[in-house]
Amino acid sequence: MTIVQGDISDTSLNHWMQTADKIIRNMERLAVVNFSNRQKFAIDLFSHLVPAIYRIKYKMPLSNVMIDQIKESHEELFELTKSALYQLEEEMKTVIPEDEVGYFTILFGGQIAHQTHTEKISNYRGIIVCPNGISSSLIMSAELKKLFPTIEFKGIYLVSEVSQLSDAEYDMIFTSAPIASPKKGYQICPLLTTKEKNQLLHEVQHDFLIPGLVVPSINEIVEIILDHVDLRKGITKEKLLRTVTNKVMKEVRGMKEDGPMLNEILDKDTVQVSDEKLDWEEAIALSAKPLVNNGSIEKKYIEAMINKVKEFGAFIHIGEGVALPHARPEDGVNKLGMSLLKMKEPVFLLDDEKHPIRIFICLAAVDNEMHLRALSDLTKILSHKEKLQCLLEAKTQTELLKIINEGVI
Repeated sequence: MTIVQGDISDTSLNHWMQTADKIIRNMERLAVVNFSNRQKFAIDLFSHLVPAIYRIKYKMPLSNVMIDQIKESHEELFELTKSALYQLEEEMKTVIPEDEVGYFTILFGGQIAHQTHTEKISNYRGIIVCPNGISSSLIMSAELKKLFPTIEFKGIYLVSEVSQLSDAEYDMIFTSAPIASPKKGYQICPLLTTKEKNQLLHEVQHDFLIPGLVVPSINEIVEIILDHVDLRKGITKEKLLRTVTNKVMKEVRGMKEDGPMLNEILDKDTVQVSDEKLDWEEAIALSAKPLVNNGSIEKKYIEAMINKVKEFGAFIHIGEGVALPHARPEDGVNKLGMSLLKMKEPVFLLDDEKHPIRIFICLAAVDNEMHLRALSDLTKILSHKEKLQCLLEAKTQTELLKIINEGVI
C-alpha cells in the first residue's frame, strides 16, 4: 500500500477520498484559486494520497530526489501546499515529511499550470510510459507538461498497456524504458537535467512543433554567446545555460515573471487601521477602498466579494481573526492588488460569533499564479503564532507594516 495507487472502488478508503477533497478546498482557500473539474482532480490526488498515508503511518519514507529543487524553484507553492495539508496532519496526528509535501506540490503545481493553458489549442497528443512507480511518473508528467504546454497528454501507462491503445489515440510517446511503438518515441529519465530538457525540447520541436524549421538549441545559443563574452567571477557556463533555459521555458509556457512579495503590495497606501463600528459587509468594502483608489479593482468587485460570502459561507475566514475576501478576476479586477484593514474590535462574518474577524486582507488576483508569492509570505506570518499575535495586537499602520516587512525576510 506504500507504493500502489489508491483504488477509488475500495470502500474502506472512502474517508481518505473525502480528505482529498478537503485538501483541495484548503488549497483553493489559501492560494485563492478555483480548480476546474474538482472531482477528477480529487481522484488524481486520492491516488497519490493513499500510498502517502501508508508511508507516513508505517514510517517507510520515499525519498524525493527533487525536493531541494522544488523548494528553491517553487518556494511559494511549496509553502502553500504545506499549509493546505494541515487537514492530513490533524487526522494522522503527525507532521507531513517535506519529501511528501514535495510530491503534493508537484500535483498542485501541475494542476494550476494545466488550468493556465486550458484555452490553448493542442495540436498533438502524447502518452507517458513509466514502469518505475508513482513518484517517477509524477515527476516525468509534471516536467513534460511544463516543457510542452501545447501537447495534450492522454495519461500515464504501464508498458503492457501501450499495446492495447489504438494508434489513432496518440501521436508521440515519452518513456523511461525501451518500448516498441509505431509512433515517434522519446526515451528520457524521469528527472531531466537542464541539458536534457534543452535537447528534448529541440528534438520534439524539430519532429512536430515546427516541421522543416530547425531552431538553434539553447545549448547552441549559449555556445555562440560564450565566443563573444567574458563571464563574471562566479558565473559558470552551466549557470548561464540554466538561466537562459529557465527564461526560455517561461516564454514558451507564456508564464509571467515571479509575482511581487507581500511587502511590495502591502504598503502605506494599502494598509489601514479603523476603530469604526462596522458590520462585515461594510468592513469588506472599507478594506477594498485602497484598491479602488489605485485602480486595481472596479467598485463592482466589492459587491462580488460580498455576494461570494453570502453564497458560499465564511470560506474567506482563513485563520484566527483573519479573513481573505476575494472574487474572480472577471468580477472587476484591473491589475494585481492587495490591501489590509485592521479593526480595533472584531467584526462577525455573516453576523456569526463563530467567525470574529479583526484583519481583512482584500485580494484582487489576475490569474492563478501571480499572487502566489505574496500569499506564501502571508501564510508564513499567519502560521507563526507569535507573528500572528503581533499582527492581531498591532494598533497602528506603522506596527502592521513592520510586522509585514519582518515576516517576508
